[in-house]
Amino acid sequence: MSNDPSDLGYMFVGNDGEKFVSELIVFAGYVIAVGFEIDAFAADPCEATTGISKLYAFDLDTGQGYFTGGSPATPMEERYVETGGGMSSTPQISIAPDPDDDKMYIKTSKGRVITIDPPPRPDSGASLIYWKQNQ
Repeated sequence: MSNDPSDLGYMFVGNDGEKFVSELIVFAGYVIAVGFEIDAFAADPCEATTGISKLYAFDLDTGQGYFTGGSPATPMEERYVETGGGMSSTPQISIAPDPDDDKMYIKTSKGRVITIDPPPRPDSGASLIYWKQNQ
């Protein structure tokens, strides 16, 4: 985080035609969202049913990406990973007693369920003792 008062923050721009189609989630200091880019060869973009979904995750303070890309010699942080064809749902995060066991799930419009490790959260030392769900 910058303490420079002249620092106006950050922004990034998606590709032409890319839309952010999910609710934004803030988890462990990261913004998580899904973008969808329709097939560039679709005759009518308003009726396109094919395209590529991207899962975005970036640091709330700095805009630095969560995912690691590039080569092992020169790793770089990427803001997104492609989740494949079809539009993806809003990511759902399953929080486990051990933060290392947390999982993020995304379902595509083609029926695939993708499991990804979410950004790491600190271990609070607390644990669930009792759970009651009211109907």
